[in-house]
This record gives sequence, C-alpha cells and structure tokens, in this order.
Amino acid sequence: MRSTDRLDRLLAECTGAWLVSKGRITEDRNREATTMTQVMTEYERLTRAEEAVIECSTAEELLRRVRGFSGA
Repeated sequence: MRSTDRLDRLLAECTGAWLVSKGRITEDRNREATTMTQVMTEYERLTRAEEAVIECSTAEELLRRVRGFSGA
C-alpha cells in the first residue's frame, strides 16, 4: 500500500468517526461507506490490471505493472 493510500484511509476513518460523533451518520452508515470504498479501490485495481493486459507487450512488463498496483 502506498503512503498516499494510507493517508487517504486515515483521513477517511477520522472523518467517519467525526461524523458519527456529531450524530450526522450512524455507525452502520459509516461501516457501509468504508466497505464501499474498499470495494471501489479493488475494482479500480482490477480495471487497471485489465488495461495492463491489453497494453503490455511482454509478460515481464505486465508483472511489473500489476505488482505496482498493490504497492508491493
């Protein structure tokens, strides 16, 4: 995971906790939003991987690009 991803996650968690503490959203809604964000993140990784399959001309290039998606 990249450091910007970790910062984004931390900010989202803090914002969610603040909204719950102010009564603006419920814990359930906060959990739903967190889950949806995780699903979208994984979807964006699958989409980029599919694009890489089409764009890469060698297996080595494909592996290098896909490994970069997970921050590895």
